[in-house]
Amino acid sequence: MGQVSSVITSLGSFSKVRAVIIKWEYIIMFRRMFVAAAAVVFVAFGVIAGEHKGAITKYEAGTSLTIKVKKEEKNLKIAKDAKIDDAIAKKLGKIGEKGVPAIVITNDKDEVTEIKAGEKKAK
Repeated sequence: MGQVSSVITSLGSFSKVRAVIIKWEYIIMFRRMFVAAAAVVFVAFGVIAGEHKGAITKYEAGTSLTIKVKKEEKNLKIAKDAKIDDAIAKKLGKIGEKGVPAIVITNDKDEVTEIKAGEKKAK
């Protein structure tokens, strides 16, 4: 009878240990889900407010512009306090067929806050 009671006692402690292990598994799983969700949020904010490298194909002074980035055209509004490089400002008056290479920086409202000179692609 002594052996049976020791086995029952050991099973009782085993179930407590198992319960603790399961609890830690849930904590670890929750932590992983939280980190993954945080990563998605940071990536989403990086996409919302960002930097567009391409060619400006249309420009309406102080109101809007169209930039072509990898065969995709994006229409963007220009913020009232937007900064425009002098080199780009001169070129925006005479936009050719290929556009003016530029780097357009936007805020989270998708408004242009800055226009910098872009690099011409090597042929």
